[in-house]
Amino acid sequence: MGDSFLLFGLSLAIVFVISVGIWIAKTTKKQRNEMKTEKPKVIDLDAPCKEPEEMYATVIDMSCCAKLVGIKEPKAVNEFIITFKTADDKIINVSVPQEMYDGFEIEQKGLLKLINGELYSFEIDE
Repeated sequence: MGDSFLLFGLSLAIVFVISVGIWIAKTTKKQRNEMKTEKPKVIDLDAPCKEPEEMYATVIDMSCCAKLVGIKEPKAVNEFIITFKTADDKIINVSVPQEMYDGFEIEQKGLLKLINGELYSFEIDE
């Protein structure tokens, strides 16, 4: 009787491991297919430099999340996001490097400058 329980438990463990493996394979394949359909970002070095878009803003949130990057060998990387609220109540999420992220604090106010939606500078009011 003890052997039958052991055999049953072992069978359930094998089924569980196989199910998890299939789920991981399907999820990874789906993410790879999504990455293949996304067009890579192209930088035109000959395009004229745009003037930064300026607005007065307040830091209202800071977050960090992990995302998968890469197609052949995907890996998880941290993405650091600062959320600003402008004077006209517009919410703007900006991805920044970790070194910059560490310099922000919630409720900081200042002049936010963006080029193509990316952070150019944030001059804090004193």
